[in-house]
Amino acid sequence: MKRRSFIISSALSAAVIGLPFMNCSGPDPELDKKLALPKILAQTYDEKTIRDIGAAYGKANPEEYDIIDLERLLKNAPQDKKISPSTNTNELNALIEKQVKNDFNTGQTIILDGLILSITEARQCALFTLISKK
Repeated sequence: MKRRSFIISSALSAAVIGLPFMNCSGPDPELDKKLALPKILAQTYDEKTIRDIGAAYGKANPEEYDIIDLERLLKNAPQDKKISPSTNTNELNALIEKQVKNDFNTGQTIILDGLILSITEARQCALFTLISKK
């Protein structure tokens, strides 16, 4: 095989092998900060309480208690728009608030530490707990 053919073949092989992993990225710290704090709960409860709720959610749902999984679940929660790092904070808060209302309307709630929370709020608390440990 000629050198040029080998180099082209190697480059194409590397590209084909890497394609399945293109969307497998790590957590986005800036997006996590935006997603992690449940706005409504933060108006009533202190950070320790929110971390306690997040830890309780993690204990009840260990399969989700990971920064990458929680970020993915929260980003994909809004049904009409996807959340990305470029989503501004006001729009993100509106999308999350809409999802919280939808959770309550569809019965997607959980009781943690004596509070009835939407799944979205509980996941936000869990993400807040995990990123505050860093």
